[in-house]
Amino acid sequence: MTCICPQSHTYIERFIEGLLTGVPVGDTDCENCRREAEQMGQVWPHIHEVIPVLEPSTRTKARVMALCMDGEVPVQPWKTWHADVLSSDLKVVPAREEVWESTQFEGVEVRRLHADPNADMVTMMVRMSPGSAYPPHVHGGAEECFVLSGELKVGSHILSSGDYQYAPQGSTHLVQATEKGCLLLIHSSFHDELLV
Repeated sequence: MTCICPQSHTYIERFIEGLLTGVPVGDTDCENCRREAEQMGQVWPHIHEVIPVLEPSTRTKARVMALCMDGEVPVQPWKTWHADVLSSDLKVVPAREEVWESTQFEGVEVRRLHADPNADMVTMMVRMSPGSAYPPHVHGGAEECFVLSGELKVGSHILSSGDYQYAPQGSTHLVQATEKGCLLLIHSSFHDELLV
């Protein structure tokens, strides 16, 4: 039986949060609330026996992560990159100057190779940790992807080391995910739009 006292809803919510986080909830003056919380406390350790633990799909996880991020890390860091200033006819990016930037998608990092917003062109390496995903997006310009190592699932295709993929302007990528991790070379537009 559920208590109908004014504080019961708040107390029961705090009690459940305490069970989930392991942080104990303070006491209540209401005997019915206390009794109900005690009964839940006896059932809680066995809840996994009747309710299976579900792992969200990679797509769902990517969408939820995109929605939950607070903006401290850019969603797509390359959109903040300014045009490269070339001091000669040649640009070299030494491997020893390897700098990776986080995205708001857990396990997805980018390394700037070349940026030219005026030409709407960006070249970067993308490193995806095992189990990570990048959400659905529409290409603002053509995109080329070369898999340097690992595997990347793109729709029904699984790309492996050495595989190449071309996506024309206006095309849509569904979730791109990797079980084992991968390293990609991407040449793309600054104007991709996420569909989350």
